[in-house]
Amino acid sequence: MANCENRTPFSAQAMPSSDRNGRDLMLAVVSAQFHIPHPAHPVTHLSPCSVQEPPPFSDEYFGEPGASSMKLDGQCAYFKPATDIYLIGDACAPHGNPVTEMRMHIRVGTSIALSMNVYGDRTWQRAIPFGAKPSSPAKFTRMPLRWERAFGGVAKNSSPYSPAFEPRNPIGCGFETDVDAAIGKPVPNIEDPDDLLTQLSDRPQPIGVGAIARHWEPRLRLAGSYGSTWQRSRAPLWPDDFNPEFFCAAPPYLRATPHLTGGELVVLDGFHPDGRLQFVLPTLRFSIVNHFANRAISTTSTLDGVLIECNDLRLTIYYRAAVLAPLSLVKHRKTVIQFASEPLGMAIL
Repeated sequence: MANCENRTPFSAQAMPSSDRNGRDLMLAVVSAQFHIPHPAHPVTHLSPCSVQEPPPFSDEYFGEPGASSMKLDGQCAYFKPATDIYLIGDACAPHGNPVTEMRMHIRVGTSIALSMNVYGDRTWQRAIPFGAKPSSPAKFTRMPLRWERAFGGVAKNSSPYSPAFEPRNPIGCGFETDVDAAIGKPVPNIEDPDDLLTQLSDRPQPIGVGAIARHWEPRLRLAGSYGSTWQRSRAPLWPDDFNPEFFCAAPPYLRATPHLTGGELVVLDGFHPDGRLQFVLPTLRFSIVNHFANRAISTTSTLDGVLIECNDLRLTIYYRAAVLAPLSLVKHRKTVIQFASEPLGMAIL
């Protein structure tokens, strides 16, 4: 990490980076954490957490990497073309009374609106006269909102010579190609209400609220082509057909374009047993000044990440700024991070 002078109460890091053409950059990331109000105890201001955790610079998983849902997206990208919004939490039956299914809603400002159906545990069962269908859902009070419980996975009869899996969510469930192999296997708990799984041949859009891994589709396709042409003309730089949306870890339907700026109302239904979670994103403005041996370069940051941890009632918002380094990064002396103005817009509706 680079020498960083942080004049804010939040956590921040500065580090060297490079853009798609290999030009040296100095990257700064601020991580600001706040308490989310309990549904029964609304407050007029979002208060900062007493402990401010640093932004993660590598991906973190709930379990084994590649075989479990991603918990935190590493904040090492030099640029994100949209604001990522991701959530960690459970579907919570109202007041803890068991249900077999429920509808959940997410709204962020005017750009994000998402509805999901959540069901109790189900399995594939034989349909009459043939085929398979989901069984009736069991009751639940809490259901983890992780990709393991969304549509996807690897078919039971998949093999290295004949792979059969869902590239949009390889760790999910419900994806099968053979009726006999499917019977008794789990069916997704989380579904798009407009694209339900009703029979074995259905291939609905996997739906979830967590970050998606870099090797999943459609994210993987955005990384570009790495064939012989790239090896001859571009390696180790990003390929010519690289799309910076690859740096966005949220599902496409949870990306805000243009970027959020703070002041947006967030409404979450079904994420807490005591009722609706509702708050307004704080409006913060940071000035990032990079001091090099021959000059100082000032820029402002962009709000490009919103992490909502519903069970812990904690909000983390990420701000990012990157500047081209004149001549060489070895001339970098320090990065100063400070408020561009007093924090505004922390009121709750």
